[in-house]
Order: sequence, then C-alpha cells, then structure tokens
Amino acid sequence: CKALTAALRNNHLVLQNGFYDCVPGDAEVLTPSGWVRLNRLTQTTRNGGRKIAQWHPNDQSLSWAEPQLIKKPYDGDLLTIETRSLSLACTPTHRIPTMTAAGQCGESRAEACAGTRVRIPTSGRLDGTWSIPWVRLLVAIQADAHIDGDRAVFNLKKPRKIARLQVLCNEHKVTLRETKRGNGERSFVLSGPIVLEAVGLLTAKRLWGAWVLDLDARTRTQLLNELVHWDGTPHSDAVRYSTKHRAHAEWITTLAHVTGRSATVGRAGPMWVATIRDRDTHIVTPERWGRRRFTGAHVYCVSVPSTFFLMRYKGTIQVTGNCTWLQELYNLNILPTYVWDTRWMHHALDPKDEHSLAYLASIYTARPYWKSMCKDPNPYSIYTYNGIDAA
Repeated sequence: CKALTAALRNNHLVLQNGFYDCVPGDAEVLTPSGWVRLNRLTQTTRNGGRKIAQWHPNDQSLSWAEPQLIKKPYDGDLLTIETRSLSLACTPTHRIPTMTAAGQCGESRAEACAGTRVRIPTSGRLDGTWSIPWVRLLVAIQADAHIDGDRAVFNLKKPRKIARLQVLCNEHKVTLRETKRGNGERSFVLSGPIVLEAVGLLTAKRLWGAWVLDLDARTRTQLLNELVHWDGTPHSDAVRYSTKHRAHAEWITTLAHVTGRSATVGRAGPMWVATIRDRDTHIVTPERWGRRRFTGAHVYCVSVPSTFFLMRYKGTIQVTGNCTWLQELYNLNILPTYVWDTRWMHHALDPKDEHSLAYLASIYTARPYWKSMCKDPNPYSIYTYNGIDAA
C-alpha cells in the first residue's frame, strides 16, 4: 500500500494536469432503461448493475457494456461546442472522435481540434433481438387511436391516413370495422391479437418506452420510416415528428441515434418536434467552438472497453471518447507494478458494496482508511471490503 501511495504521490502533477478527459456531471449516458446523468449514476450502476451504450469505431456499431465511473475534482476551463444539432462542454484533454467524409474514424484531443472544422459521429447501430412484424401498425395506433379495452378506435378525416390504415390492416390481416361517419370524420375499430399486444406495449396513454431499445435493426428502421405517414411531416432532408409530449419526442430522437440517424428536439408552439435526418455525423465549423470557466467542483467520465460511448448533453446526442486516466496509469507502469497484494480503500465507500480497482483509483486519496485484498492486476476485477481498518 505504501509503495502504491508513494508512486501515485510522485506522479501527482501528471494526474492533476494530464488526466482530465472529462465532461460536466449533467452530461448523460444511455442505459437500457433510458438516459442517466453522470453525476447520478448509482453505485449499483458502477458495479455492473446497469450497462451503457458504447460505440465501436471499427464499424460504428453500439453495444451494451459495464462502465467504470470516473469522478475527479477540477479547476480550469472547459472547451465548448454550441450548434443546433450538437452541444459539448469538456476539459481540453477530452478525446473527440472524428470521421472523414469517406467514413474513416480517428480521434483528437479537444484542445487540438478546437477552432477547426471537424466532423463528429453522432450515432451508431444498436442491434436488439426483438422483432415486431406489425410495428408499422403499432405506429398508427400510437399516433391516432384511442384505447378502448381490447380495441383500438380511430377517428380519421384525412384520406391519406385512412388509406394507409387500410393498407396496414390488409397487410397484417387485421379486421378493420367502420362504425360511423359524420362531419367529415370516419370511425374505425381494430381488434384481435395484434391489437391486444399493441395495447400491452403502449398502455392506455400510448407511450413509447425503453422497450424500443430492445428492437432489432429492421424493426427500428420500419418504425422510424412509418412516422411520416402519421405524426411526421417531410421537410427537404428531414422528417419532423410532432407530439404534445416531450417524452415521445425524446424517445424517437434516441431511437434515431441508435439506428444510424440523427435527430434534435425543439418546441413549435405547444408541440414538441423531433427533427430526424438520415445522417450519422455532424460538422462543427471553427466559429462554433468556445471556452468557458468551469464553475462546478467535479468533472465526470466513464471507461468502457471500446473507449467511446453515446452521450447526451443539452438535449443533443453524440459519440464521445471515454476517460483514459486509468489507462495512463498503466502506461506509466504504476498499477501493474504495485497492484499485487495491495490493500487500500477510500474511507467514504460503503463496506457493503463491491468496488472495482478502476473505481477505487478514480477516487484515490493518499490516506486509505479501509483495505481490500487485490489478487488480480485487472483494473475491472471486483474486490470487497474485508472489514479490517488499515489506518
């Protein structure tokens, strides 16, 4: 323990000045249940109770991975990007993924690309396992039906929507019964096994939910493409999905970013609008970069195997690089040399929880109060407090 303490203390300046690859605590990561702020990730999350979406630079795919949370005090400037489609605040040494027009991925420190034109990836492709063959009919029910027990009731005026509903019902062999006409409106009732399943997914409030992240790529693509026939409107290179509910717009935006597209959320009068574009990068021009003083106490990041993850900041979604603090310790031969049989733990930890060595290192202090036997130099191995006070 004394050897590790001395080694870390001797490299204090390096740790202070070269390892802040981080972002503010209000930046969010995507979990299977939705977006979570970095400064609200729970201990259970850090120890594998929840995974986050990591991005793979070789094929721009997304997968779920257990994160290691990094939290560090910081007193300095943040570099910023402010555009309608992408917002970012980060420490100067934060890793920024870049893409060429030909689709080749690279990376740069924020301070190196600040004030330049840079293309940043904003989405990936998450392949779930759940297929819903009738997902387009589900979009119709979510948009314009009201739920009456085990039935979906449509009251429609627009001929294009009536024609589209008839096409979908014929395609999936769903009985469509017209019950009344009047005042230019036609009423249709759908019933059957598909409707029952759709009602179970959407509930009486017809809400999208975290279950959309489990959909396979084909189903998600069909869902996004069907929006234009119901609550979506085509606008040149985009589709604008309108809803009264912010949560609906945010789920559709998230769905776009895990399907190789991009989207932003905004207000248009009383409506929330998700503007969906068929692109997976965003070009930041030199004038969009800025700098501001960080006024908080801590900066945060995560570490995942792919070294990149999906992040949301100020409502915009992008791919960003994870913290390399622990990796730099390995590069300096600090951890491999001193991990074996080291006994140390921070006094603020809950002794009932398990903690990885990566997490212990992220909140390191020079005076350990508790200890845990570390038998494996793997930074992601889990160790448990042994109940002996080392102070």
